[in-house]
Amino acid sequence: MKKNIGILFCILLISSCYDKNSYRIFVSLSKLSNYENGVRKPLLIKLINEKNDADFFIEDTLLTNNFICYVAHDSKECVFSKIIPNGIYPLYIIFSSDTITSFFSGDEMKQILENVTEKQLYSAMLESDFTMRKKDDIMYLNVLLKLYKCIEEGENGNFAGNINNLEALISQKNEFYGKYLLAQFFKSRDAIKTEEIYTDLWINSKPEEMKKYPEELLDILKNKNRIALIENRDIDFVYTEYDFGVINLADRVVCKFYYTNNSDRKFVIHNIVTTCGCTVPFWNRQPIMSTSQDSISVEFSPNSVGHNNKTIVIEGNCRQKIELKIKALVRE
Repeated sequence: MKKNIGILFCILLISSCYDKNSYRIFVSLSKLSNYENGVRKPLLIKLINEKNDADFFIEDTLLTNNFICYVAHDSKECVFSKIIPNGIYPLYIIFSSDTITSFFSGDEMKQILENVTEKQLYSAMLESDFTMRKKDDIMYLNVLLKLYKCIEEGENGNFAGNINNLEALISQKNEFYGKYLLAQFFKSRDAIKTEEIYTDLWINSKPEEMKKYPEELLDILKNKNRIALIENRDIDFVYTEYDFGVINLADRVVCKFYYTNNSDRKFVIHNIVTTCGCTVPFWNRQPIMSTSQDSISVEFSPNSVGHNNKTIVIEGNCRQKIELKIKALVRE
């Protein structure tokens, strides 16, 4: 009896502390679940960035009356920023228990609020065309959340689901963060599979993914035994500068930079950056084995007359970036 009274008192205390007209600051997934269980309302998380930071709290009372409302800032630490990388803000994420039931852009949410009453709100969200069109995405996001929580729990964490189906879904989506989470999950379970996923991420990641997930890429690099840092001097180029001589403005010319991997490890070129769109590099995206030879092709299509000097920056698993240079005297 005393135990029941104590539980009732805690629920009343939590409810009295809850201001239904305000947004709480998102802290962690575990705190979300615990708080929702106490007040028995669905959750709404609004993901914002700096541009809509000032007015995030100006909301329709339909939302604050019917949901426990949280605000999460788009950041490298926020799990929602990582698993929903669409760059649209604000973004509304609807939870029931610990499951995402839908998510909406600001414009989508505005349309829903303009056409429903308070009693219809939650069901209207779940039955909206927006939700119907996102069913596969919602299922995928829930898989990533479960995986994320499992990893947070460490070695004691268990994934509640079929591992083969999990792998198949993440492979089908082919998105960086899903594959990264899968590698973390297998880290203490299957070293070979982790290695395979790390290699795939390191070789095939796109420049925009490198920019969005720099900490994850650094983690991959630090933890990957077979793609360890090597010295720049061990990547031995026959030459690092190439002179095209005199060319015409309408010309398109190509040169090759030949090199040998003299290290005792694999050499992986992750990305090559140029100083101008007129310079386009082509390279082997597979690991270059120890003692193996390969080359980098550079296509140059001048867009201005006179002396042209261009720099090509190689980003790989060397301790420093490698620079190559081309030049030409361009005439009309």
